[in-house]
Amino acid sequence: VDGLLVISAGSEQEVYPSVAYNSQRDEYLVVWYNDRAGCDDIRAQRVSGTGALAGGPFYISAGCPADRHYPDVAYNSVHDQYLVVWEQYEAASGHSIQARRVSGAGQVLDTSDIAVRGPGYNLYTPVTPAVAYASTSDRYLVVWSETWHPTPITYGINAQVMTHSGSLDGSWFVVSQGTQRREEPDVAYNRHANRYLVVWQLQAGALWDIHGQQVHGGGGLYQSDITIAYYTKASTAPAVAAIPTAPSSSSFLVVWELHYAPGDRDIVGKLVAEDGTPGSTIWISWANGVDESSPAVAGTESNLQYLVVWRHPQGVVDKPIMGRALSCGGTLLGQVADFSGVDAQHPAVATGPVGSYLVAWQDQPTFATNTNIYGRVWGNRVYLPLALRLH
Repeated sequence: VDGLLVISAGSEQEVYPSVAYNSQRDEYLVVWYNDRAGCDDIRAQRVSGTGALAGGPFYISAGCPADRHYPDVAYNSVHDQYLVVWEQYEAASGHSIQARRVSGAGQVLDTSDIAVRGPGYNLYTPVTPAVAYASTSDRYLVVWSETWHPTPITYGINAQVMTHSGSLDGSWFVVSQGTQRREEPDVAYNRHANRYLVVWQLQAGALWDIHGQQVHGGGGLYQSDITIAYYTKASTAPAVAAIPTAPSSSSFLVVWELHYAPGDRDIVGKLVAEDGTPGSTIWISWANGVDESSPAVAGTESNLQYLVVWRHPQGVVDKPIMGRALSCGGTLLGQVADFSGVDAQHPAVATGPVGSYLVAWQDQPTFATNTNIYGRVWGNRVYLPLALRLH
């Protein structure tokens, strides 16, 4: 683990980071929102592949009267650009899903927000978007959770395909819908199958289960709903990543919180094959009496490994971010990594070059007045030795 990186330490409460890796420039883009009264903004910072800040923080979307929350970001390797999406709220029109494109060099390409899902005006409430990029189809897929309020109230996971020019490709479509709550979607892309896997938590009586659905790279559902986690304990906060070059057909890893006991959540996961078949439960972290939460996951093709990160409170003033590597076959690797943090929350992770990752999170150190964004580079990076030819 490299040294602590202060990604942003502004005067506002900076929260909820997300991160994507730029393979053309060997750098990351970290996005988050400023939590301030009345008008929350989406900001960003470029970080080099070695963990150095590239330029300063900049605004992606800002200004009143909108509140902007829960950003996510995906990198487009064909056109060297990012798509940043977020949930937006305005008192006059309600919730919507908005987006803007950012060039690989960090220039905001759109002068106004792109309405991925227009305002609901209290008829429907779209929230918590996630985004991934399909390199084969050269399309983005934006997914979100949505509640329809007219009786009977229905809940859905919806999706919209977008092009690199920022236009909507066709109409939004339903991934899953019903009278049971569907929340916290995430999405990952598998290049080998040219399909996404969308995951979410589904309310089942007093409990929550984890479900999924594959979507073609250009849009449209593949096969049917996948039940990933169905226990006598609640399963929440799913996250998903893909390794398309895995030697088996198990190209996705889904991780989530398992509510083992009150105040004792564990981090578990399952591999999911390209045909939608879930594997066995993988226990990633199961500390007794520790309320572990907020998992995130990324996969790297360079050494066929995943890195899972989560919040791991260990006391009143010791709440770090932890991580664990897994092989593409689901085997735990090495030891648990401690990324530090005093009151760290909402970790995010993206894979970088040669088996590296950037982990980002929000934290408010002791005696600090603001929550800011921090990070560390982690990984088994390879350095080639100098070879001398003797004559």
